Amino acid sequence: MQVYTSFNGKDRSPAAVVGLSIITVGIYYLVWYYKINKEIKLHNPQIKVSPGWAVVALFVPVANLVTAYGTAARIRQMQLDEGASQTISPVVALLLAIFLGIGYPLYIASQLREHWHFHAIQSLKNASTQSVDGVPNAQQLPQGSDRVVTSLEATVESKPELG
Repeated sequence: MQVYTSFNGKDRSPAAVVGLSIITVGIYYLVWYYKINKEIKLHNPQIKVSPGWAVVALFVPVANLVTAYGTAARIRQMQLDEGASQTISPVVALLLAIFLGIGYPLYIASQLREHWHFHAIQSLKNASTQSVDGVPNAQQLPQGSDRVVTSLEATVESKPELG
């Protein structure tokens, strides 16, 4: 289990991604797609992706399916590199993109959200267990931080598995 950088992507609601994409007639979807590919690249520099070309590929027949599969595969690689037992299925993501377009961003966004939540929990746990000059760092955290960790853990554990 190796985490390559401490960068975590933005926590985006899957429903918000779809809703904003509909309201902006797809413009938000293009921006979101660029941003998630850039976040993947920043989070794990060993995963090669050009966010700009990933967006351009959305406009080219066949290449749009390749980029949809590729983005899901990059997310899966991130999950595997960090020891996740449940990972995204690029094939399911591709099928959602082909047969149920709205399902693709929901699936991708939910998988990324779960991944970023995992990192938030790990960061809070690490901060609470480290000590500075023999004084546990947990005492330096704002009051209620333990509830945030518990809440995030409950969210991740209660999330139904897709695929």
